Amino acid sequence: MTYEDKLKKATFNLWSFAISKFLSSMGGNVFSFGISLFILGTTGSATSFAINLLSSSLPRAILSPISGYIADKYSKKLIIITSQFISILIVSSLLIFSLVYELNLIAIYVTTALLSIFSMFSGITFTSAIANLVDHNRIQKAIAFNQTSISISTIAAPVLGGFLYGIFTIELFLVFHIITFLLAITFQFQIDFKLFKKESPTNKFSQNEGFISSYKLSYQYLKKEKTLLIVLYTAFIVNFFYAAITVGLPFILIEQLSIEPEHFGIIEGSFAAGMLMASLYFSVKKEFQYPLIILKRGVFVIAFNMICFIIPIIFSMSYSLTVFYFITLVLIIGMTIMFINTPIGVIIQKGVDDSLRGKIFATMESVATFLSPISFIIYGFLFDLIGIVWTVIPTALLMTLYTTTVISKKNIKLAYPAYNPKNLRLVFKKIIKNIKIQKS
Repeated sequence: MTYEDKLKKATFNLWSFAISKFLSSMGGNVFSFGISLFILGTTGSATSFAINLLSSSLPRAILSPISGYIADKYSKKLIIITSQFISILIVSSLLIFSLVYELNLIAIYVTTALLSIFSMFSGITFTSAIANLVDHNRIQKAIAFNQTSISISTIAAPVLGGFLYGIFTIELFLVFHIITFLLAITFQFQIDFKLFKKESPTNKFSQNEGFISSYKLSYQYLKKEKTLLIVLYTAFIVNFFYAAITVGLPFILIEQLSIEPEHFGIIEGSFAAGMLMASLYFSVKKEFQYPLIILKRGVFVIAFNMICFIIPIIFSMSYSLTVFYFITLVLIIGMTIMFINTPIGVIIQKGVDDSLRGKIFATMESVATFLSPISFIIYGFLFDLIGIVWTVIPTALLMTLYTTTVISKKNIKLAYPAYNPKNLRLVFKKIIKNIKIQKS
C-alpha cells in the first residue's frame, strides 16, 4: 500500500471512528438518562440513584488497569467489537427480563455495572488505538473528533431521553441502546486498527510480559520520559483541583446566589457547549507545534476562572447579569478544558509506545476515578468550614504555582529544543512593523 493510499484509508478510519464513537456514546448516554429517570420516578430515593452511580464508577476504578493491559496485549479491533457486542447482549437480557418480569433495582444495578466494565474496555482500547488509525499529522484532529462526538451526544442525549421518557416506556431506551451499538459495530468492522502501527523493541518485549511485569515496564519507561511524567502529574493535579469548580459551582449558584433551577441548567449546559466549540476548533485547526505550552496556558486560564467565580459574591450584580456572567464563565471553562485535554492526548499518543499506551490511559482513568470522590469530599468540607473565597483563591494559587514550577521554561526547553520565545517575539514584532508600513 502506497503512502497516498494509507492517507485515504486514514481519512476513512477517522470518519468511521468518529461516527461509531458518536453512536455508542449516544446510545450509552440515552440509556443512562432513561435509567436514572426510571430509578428516581419509581423509588424517589436519592440513595438508590447514588448506588446506581456507584455501580458505574466503582468497577471502572478497580478494573481499569486490567483493561489497559488487555488493550496493549491483544487485538484492539477484537477487544472493541467484542466489548460492544457483549454490551448489546447485556442490554438485551435486561430487555427480556423487563418483558417477562417487573424491572427491579437489582437488575438495573447489575446491568449498569456490567455495561460500565465493557464500555471501559472498549473506550480505553479505542483511545489507545488513535495513533494507529490516522497519520501523525492528524492525531490532534482524531482526538478532537472523538471529543466532538462525545460532546454532541452529551448535549443531545438528555433532550432525546426526555422526549422518549415522556411518551414511551423504559423498554424503548433499551431498544435504542441496542440499535445504536449495532450500528456502531458496523463502522468498527471497517476500521483498520493497524494502519499506522509501529513495531519497536518495547512492543515485542512487552507482549511476553505478565500483568505486573508489564506495568513495571511502563513505570520504567515513564521514568526515562520526563515530559510524559509532567503531563501525567498535571492531569492528576488538574483533576483533583477541578473539584473546586464541580462542587463549588452548584453551591455558589444555588445556595449563595439563589439562581433558579432552569437557569442553573442553562449555565451547566454551557460547559458542554464550550467543549463542543473547542472540539470543533481543534478538528479544523492545524496541529499545535508545542502542545505542552498550550497545556500550561490552559491550566493558567482555569486558575484565573476559579477566581472569577467569587466576583459576584464580593460585588453585587443584578440577577440577569449574574446568570449571563456565569453562562459566559462556564462556557470559557468548557473550552479551556479542551485546551488541557487535547494537548495531553496528543503528547501521550505521540510519545508513548503502542504496547504501553493502553496501560497509561488506564492508569489515568483509575487514578482520576479514585481521586474524584476524595477531592469532592475535601472541597465539600472546605466550602462548609472556611467558605468559598478562602477555598477558591488558595486553590487557584496552588494550580498556578504548580504549573509555573513543573511546566517551567527549563522543562519546556527540554521537551522542545527548537522552541525559542525570543524568536516568536521577533516574528510578532515583524508582523506589527509590516502592518504599520502597509498603513503608511
